[in-house]
Amino acid sequence: MDGGNVVMVHGLWFRAWSLRVLAGRMAQAGFHPARFSYPTTRGTPDENAAALAELCAALGSGPVHLLGHSLGGLLILHMIQRHGW
Repeated sequence: MDGGNVVMVHGLWFRAWSLRVLAGRMAQAGFHPARFSYPTTRGTPDENAAALAELCAALGSGPVHLLGHSLGGLLILHMIQRHGW
């Protein structure tokens, strides 16, 4: 089964490594996980949203599922608002 690409976005004070177990489980389920890491307290929301949009665009033209935890979910919403995803 090919579940498509999944971009996983961590919450405040974490890094992408915190999603490694979940990414492994997503891969076992047939998805192609990409863990997005961003500076939660140093980067601005606009900077982080732009970097997330770049990662999503680099995954190609197929569907991209977005999975966010806490602040990661807010960042996803900000990206959608700013970059029209």
